[in-house]
Amino acid sequence: MPQQQIAFPFNVQEIGSAVNRAPNLYSRIGQMGIYDRRPQTSTSVTLIYQDNKVVLLDPVARGGQRQETNRTKPDGITFDIPHFAFGDVLTPTDIQGFTAFRPGPARGESMAEAYDRRLRKTRLPHDQTFEFYRMGGIKGVILNPDGTTMYNLFNELGITQKTIDFDFSNANADIMGKIEELEDHISLNLRGETSTGYHVMCDPGWLRKLKFHPKYEKYLLSHSAALQQLAASRQNAVDPNPARTLKIESVTFESYNAVGTNSAGADVPFIAANEGHAFPLGTMEMFQEYDAPANRMDAVNMAPSDEIAVYVKELDQSKGIDMDTESNKLCICERPEALVKLTAS
Repeated sequence: MPQQQIAFPFNVQEIGSAVNRAPNLYSRIGQMGIYDRRPQTSTSVTLIYQDNKVVLLDPVARGGQRQETNRTKPDGITFDIPHFAFGDVLTPTDIQGFTAFRPGPARGESMAEAYDRRLRKTRLPHDQTFEFYRMGGIKGVILNPDGTTMYNLFNELGITQKTIDFDFSNANADIMGKIEELEDHISLNLRGETSTGYHVMCDPGWLRKLKFHPKYEKYLLSHSAALQQLAASRQNAVDPNPARTLKIESVTFESYNAVGTNSAGADVPFIAANEGHAFPLGTMEMFQEYDAPANRMDAVNMAPSDEIAVYVKELDQSKGIDMDTESNKLCICERPEALVKLTAS
């Protein structure tokens, strides 16, 4: 039987410079490491809140009535951990006649290469979904990709969300006063938490308005240390895009132009236009990721070791390989009162 001829879509020279046009993947919040991962044995998590305060004592006569501890009953709020599932099938027609996408002499793609490539593609939607929901935890209002609300942490805890309008359209707006208001609000609402500084993830348009506001320009001109700090931060940057950050006092403002795509094919910006979201850095337990067990018999009541569970099954008569992936993750801020939403009128 004559050997089948494979029609390669690239010649030897072309494949050496082939470019795989992959979609943008956003992972900045995950890279910052502000969330602590906590695998769970159940599919829900209950947060216990007790409003402990240090009271000031009133002076009393010696031998008089002492003040007693006011013991309050703790409140518990239960959150269901959302379930995410994604799958794909690798068939012979996905491999047969296709060139291996790699530099070097053109050759057919092996099944192992095709399997590895397809498996990585089934994991990527989970990774991007995690980043989207991490941003939701920073906002305090956790939205689904279709725009519906999964959890409004402020409503759940009976808290009024703090919002600061920077009024950029006003050339005389007190920008430094707004930043001090942001710092004061977060520090007063940490309630026993620690913090090493404050960070703002913002829409590019919001940061642009701050950068070109007359009061910020005046701040730079009157603070030589601020100019030196700005130059140093761009020479020795730890963030992936130093040109998109500004540091004023203890607050770092960072532009995050992350956009995903929902199941309907619509663009979903991680941050709404002309908005920013401020939060503290260096906390102990403020931001948590809770992972529930996979919906499989071999995972019942077991804390997952991996964020993404992968199950692979060969189809009947060697027709292909079914790849089933799932994740169960809740990204949440346990002290939403310390979050601040920034707007730009």
